[in-house]
Order: sequence, then structure tokens, then C-alpha cells
Amino acid sequence: MSQQDSDKAEFKKHSSPLKRGLLEFIILKAIDAESMYADQLCRFLAKTAFSCPPGTLYPLLRKLTKSGYIVHHSDDARKISHAHIQAMRDRYQ
Repeated sequence: MSQQDSDKAEFKKHSSPLKRGLLEFIILKAIDAESMYADQLCRFLAKTAFSCPPGTLYPLLRKLTKSGYIVHHSDDARKISHAHIQAMRDRYQ
């Protein structure tokens, strides 16, 4: 295996977690700006370099909900808003 192939393999190994982390921040930033439905979020992400299919988005939304970073509005269980955006900001500054 050449050095270039080795470098590509190493990048690929680390790029997926990096993309997920960046995607989390993009989602949190979008939701911090305005509450939205998951399909609205999907359309928003499609306009960025980080578009993701629903099969990726929904598990990530469940993870962020379980972690307490996002919540569902009580008046509409499908609409998502931020909960602890400041906690995330503090964590990564």
C-alpha cells in the first residue's frame, strides 16, 4: 500500500466522526435560529455541504434529544427547538 493510499484510508477512518460532529453543530445552530420540523431541517441541510438522508438525521436528532440539547415543543411533538445551546457553546469554547 502506498503512502497516499494509507493517508486516504486514515482520513476516511476519521472523517465520518468529524462529519457527524460538524453536522451536530450545524443542526444546533439551525435550531437555535428557529424551531423547525425535521423535514424543514432536512431541506435546510440539503442546501449545505452537509446534506444528510433521513436515515442519518433522525438517529442524530434522537441522540441530541436524549442528551438534552434539543427538545420537542409541547404544543407540537414533531417540532424541534433548542434546549441547552449555551451548554454546547460553553463545552466547545
